[in-house]
This record gives sequence, C-alpha cells and structure tokens, in this order.
Amino acid sequence: MKRKGDELSNGDNAVKRSSGVGGPSAQRYSTFPQQSAPVVQAQPVAQPQASLVGGQPLTTTDALSYLREVKDHFKTNKAVYDVFLDIMKEFKARRIDTADVIRRVKELFKGHDNLILGFNTFVPKGYEIKLEDVRAEAAAAAKAEAEAAAAEREAAAKVGED
Repeated sequence: MKRKGDELSNGDNAVKRSSGVGGPSAQRYSTFPQQSAPVVQAQPVAQPQASLVGGQPLTTTDALSYLREVKDHFKTNKAVYDVFLDIMKEFKARRIDTADVIRRVKELFKGHDNLILGFNTFVPKGYEIKLEDVRAEAAAAAKAEAEAAAAEREAAAKVGED
C-alpha cells in the first residue's frame, strides 16, 4: 500500500482520509471504493399554464395589451385599475389561488363583460369564465339586493306604524 497525499491506494480500492471534528486525532479512514454520487436533476414546479392566444403561447405583449385595455377603460376611475393590479400582485405572490383571483376579478369588473371575458386569456384550462355564468351571477346578486331593499322598506314601515 502506498500513500499519496491524503489518499492511500492498494489496487482497486482507494482509501481517503477525511478530517473530522476534533483535529488530527479524530481523523477517519474509509475503505469503500469511491463512487460518484447519483446526479439528481431538479424538477420544475408545476405552474398554471397560460392560455393560448390565437393558438400561440401567451406573451408579455398580450399581458401588457390587456393591462392597457383595463387602464384605458377605467381612466376616470383609477382606483379600479389599482385594485386590479393589487389582485394580480397577490396572485403572483401566491397569497390567493386561481379560483380566488377569478372571483375577485369578476366582482371588480362586474358589468364590464368584455374585460371579464378578456381575463380568460390568463386563466388555466378548466377555469375559463363563461358569459352566461357572469350574467347568472349578476342576476342573482341583483335579486338579492332587491330583496334586501324590500326587507329594509318593510322594516322601516313597521317602525313608522309603532
């Protein structure tokens, strides 16, 4: 067996000295043949896939175009645009999920069907917003508001009778 630096060899097996905690008196020797560690490749984290625009993958230009459309639509009410940006920031930071971002965008853009449907460009398959669903939700909300207003009027009339 001959010694070369920190490696001893006796044929096929290499013996390496590794320094352990505690200095030279704590040195250990390995008699196992050196093998390379298996290569492990990182797997990409599953991200929601962006929709396709005209059969092509979504681009930054598509996103900026939609943002510009929203901004132009609400130029007299900048607060709505700012809330939209906040929703998107929360989604990007993963503080809200896909279903929640869709719910909040539909609520924010209520009555602006073109913007709601335009948002479909950014949602993963299976989460598409349908116009009939938007209209049904709006009708249900209007009915609930009308019933609440009627109940308030009825309660106020009873108070006036007392």
